[in-house]
Amino acid sequence: MAGDGDEESGPLAYAGYVARYSRGRGVGTLRSASGREIPFDIRFCELAGVGRGERIREALDEGLPVAFDVGWTSRGLVVTWMRFASESGDSQRQAGAEGEVSAEEATDEYRESGDVE
Repeated sequence: MAGDGDEESGPLAYAGYVARYSRGRGVGTLRSASGREIPFDIRFCELAGVGRGERIREALDEGLPVAFDVGWTSRGLVVTWMRFASESGDSQRQAGAEGEVSAEEATDEYRESGDVE
């Protein structure tokens, strides 16, 4: 899991984008910079600047670059927190074993590859 940052810049986070999202069901998956897909459910996830639960439903869309954090449940790894990549600043993780990079770097990479408009 990503660690905590200072109060001003927020927590450290993984970079990725919304790979699949069912607005009606409020569930989807994020794809990390390393290619791993991690599920999320808006009932159990917080979106920075928006809040929790139903307030997230209309704010998300497929292809949206995000920074996120994860947690473990009895069903495995899930997204617990996310924010729009444009709000992420420079408080992201350095590249690591799973290939985590800053949200800005991931956004640029996804745009160049055509995955994000």
